[in-house]
Amino acid sequence: MSSNDALWAERMSRGLRECCSSAPDSRDFSGTLRDPSHARRFVREGVCPKHGLLARGALALAASELVTNAVLYGAPPITVDIGCHISKVWLSVRDLGEGLSSLVPRTPSEGLGLGLKIVDQVSEEWGSLTLEHGSVVWCLIGTGVMQGLPERSDL
Repeated sequence: MSSNDALWAERMSRGLRECCSSAPDSRDFSGTLRDPSHARRFVREGVCPKHGLLARGALALAASELVTNAVLYGAPPITVDIGCHISKVWLSVRDLGEGLSSLVPRTPSEGLGLGLKIVDQVSEEWGSLTLEHGSVVWCLIGTGVMQGLPERSDL
């Protein structure tokens, strides 16, 4: 396992320990032009019903943009993972492509592609890793839930 793979595995396992009771979910896609719409549906239906409903639109938009990039510039299979950190939902898109190093311009004035600009705008944090076999782009999107407050059952 490369150091990037180890970093990604550590981040994922840390995220799973911090999750609410909603189990993380994963779906594989074959790399077709229909995959972005299937990914939108997957995250809308799979988002944590307790904490993630307010983030559902932003999560679907980010999934659509990242899966579109994976279809156009990556290599199948494409795997979409989602999970809940209570105050944030996370999304990752993995594929067997080279990663962002070949896609992201080298100078700040050139900026990011439109899809990554959208992900940057709707997420609190995002990043990418080149793995031993492929790459992953991930993002965290706020849910509007303040973590640590007692839950009210009288509402």
